[in-house]
Amino acid sequence: MVKIFGLAAAGLLLLALLSLVGLYVWKNYGPDRGDLKADIDRMVARWQGADAPVDLVIAVVKNGEARYLAYGPEGATPDSLFQIGSVTKVFTGLLLQVLVDEGKLRMEDRLSTLIGDRYPLAPAVADVTLRQLATHTAGLPSVPAPIEDEVKRRLGKGDLMADPYNILSREEVLSYLANPIGKTAPGRFSYSNYGMGLLAHVLELKTGETYPALLQRLLFQPLGMKDSHGDLETDVAARLVQGHDAAGKPVGPWHFTALGGAGAITSSARDLVRFIEAEFDPSSPLALSLARQREKRSDGSGPIAWQEPGVPEWLEGSRTIFWHNGAVNGYFSYIAIDPGRRHGVVVLANRQKDVTALGLSALRLARTQSW
Repeated sequence: MVKIFGLAAAGLLLLALLSLVGLYVWKNYGPDRGDLKADIDRMVARWQGADAPVDLVIAVVKNGEARYLAYGPEGATPDSLFQIGSVTKVFTGLLLQVLVDEGKLRMEDRLSTLIGDRYPLAPAVADVTLRQLATHTAGLPSVPAPIEDEVKRRLGKGDLMADPYNILSREEVLSYLANPIGKTAPGRFSYSNYGMGLLAHVLELKTGETYPALLQRLLFQPLGMKDSHGDLETDVAARLVQGHDAAGKPVGPWHFTALGGAGAITSSARDLVRFIEAEFDPSSPLALSLARQREKRSDGSGPIAWQEPGVPEWLEGSRTIFWHNGAVNGYFSYIAIDPGRRHGVVVLANRQKDVTALGLSALRLARTQSW
């Protein structure tokens, strides 16, 4: 009887594996239907489902051409502004890469030498390097419990999702380094909003410029990203597409008085396409830094701030992409590039509803389908 059940289990496993292979082949080697827009339209309709309509802008970069598709009741366009949440981290990492390439910093610089003269540092964080912060390998929690607890205390009965990064100052969040509760040994990948926010603050302290000013001077201006911002000034906030929470309720945008490097940027689909195009352009003023940001070291660390392909990407045939998603309470975003094929995708939504699978599928369609 045991043997029979064992054979049955093996048969089911084989069937599952064959199904996965079949799905992979069907998705990635099926016929070109010759209407990429129609395929994306159907995909968006499935994603929307029975939910209230969401404003969505999708940009596809393919064969040296960018095309934009917009959906939803509020009339969002390629130039509409969205908060891009953690996609910000890609730009924080690029800032570091540019400063390293300019000789201002080294990836192996440690917190002890960078800010140890200004902030008390526990031994557990003194040797944390800039590279570790930028690759989520410093062993820092996503949001340290003492910081989250203090935000909750100040909000009282308020909604923690309302505007959590607008509660504490830079000095307050860096004081955590004196007693880094929740810190683990470095080396393993452990996604950390705090770590990437800390990285941006270190760059501010070492350059004497604010994070938004660094973004403008070193990244947005050279790349022609004329409508991207690292802070939420009143005029920028007024131009945002109205955001909605997970339940579809209109909500206000997030502000970042601290940890802005984790998620503060506001941008448009057109500006993010300019960034993607620069990734493929050897004449871009940031071409060297963009390429170095994508490099993976022989010790397995890297790339800088980008996310690497996992199982979902493998199933979609996107094993060579770099990607990141992002969310704040009101918006969701996704960006991916395939440097070898020179394809890229941007997805921006004005609701806290995950668009990662949507963006990944759009990238697969860009690879397998023509317009």
